[in-house]
Amino acid sequence: MTRCPPMSGASIFWSRIAVAAGVLALWLSAAAVKAQPYRDPDYKTCVDPLPSAETVIAACTALRRHSPVIGTPDVAFGYRGQAHERQGDLQGALADYDEAVRLFPANATPAYLLALRGSVRLALGDVAGAKADLDSAVRLDPRLVEARESRALARRKAGDLQGALSDMDEAVRLADGSFSGFTLAQRARLFRAQGDITAALADLVEATRILPCHLAIGAEFCWTRLLAGPSGGASKVCKVTETLARSPDALVRVESAELTRLLEDQPDAAAALRRALTAETGAPWVYRIRTQLTEAQAIPPNGVAP
Repeated sequence: MTRCPPMSGASIFWSRIAVAAGVLALWLSAAAVKAQPYRDPDYKTCVDPLPSAETVIAACTALRRHSPVIGTPDVAFGYRGQAHERQGDLQGALADYDEAVRLFPANATPAYLLALRGSVRLALGDVAGAKADLDSAVRLDPRLVEARESRALARRKAGDLQGALSDMDEAVRLADGSFSGFTLAQRARLFRAQGDITAALADLVEATRILPCHLAIGAEFCWTRLLAGPSGGASKVCKVTETLARSPDALVRVESAELTRLLEDQPDAAAALRRALTAETGAPWVYRIRTQLTEAQAIPPNGVAP
């Protein structure tokens, strides 16, 4: 059994913000490099994913105002948009991404900016607009994992499950390091939606091998094994998830955005919850999940799906 260290890592949301920070830095213009941006304190704060969202927003705003050569649209508006996402302000993020895209010449917008905007459009319910952005991002950079993954989610929202799986297969092939664990977990959810629990479990086994102590992936694994019935081997993995959920640090770092993402499959989650309430009465993580589902109006307060 894996011995998990104390939870101190970020949730999927934080991990993706860190990945986005690294990728966006590659799009700096030659002028910005020549201007030695790392000497500018506002630049350093603007591109740093660790300060508070408010601090990053203020730094990016100041950078764009006093040094537009360094605070290029992809930097000032790109990072500020991500900070708005961290705050849950999706409209503010979309406004920043719109401005960044507007300021680039036609056909010169970085693929990653289009992927960021597409992801936010999808979260706001604009599936057609999201897919248009993500199609462009994939065309500009076919190896951009985030664009492939987000387009898979857009295709699923549009009812194209096979297209979604095709994009997610490519995202899994391209992903590396810890990011591949998150991508495998996303593909597992598509397999589960397709009814292929065996394939979903195979992806989650690999995802938990890569990220053995990640609470959100552990919860996904637990639910999928519960759905598999008695042969799913839920007891062990659910106990590990329960242990992680008892860590205050882990609970703090599971962002509400990630819980929402996990709860998109409401019928599956409710079915798993019914089994969990029977098999694991008293487990704190079960009741936390039930609260989230109830708030999302997926199930009534008594925990029984309609």
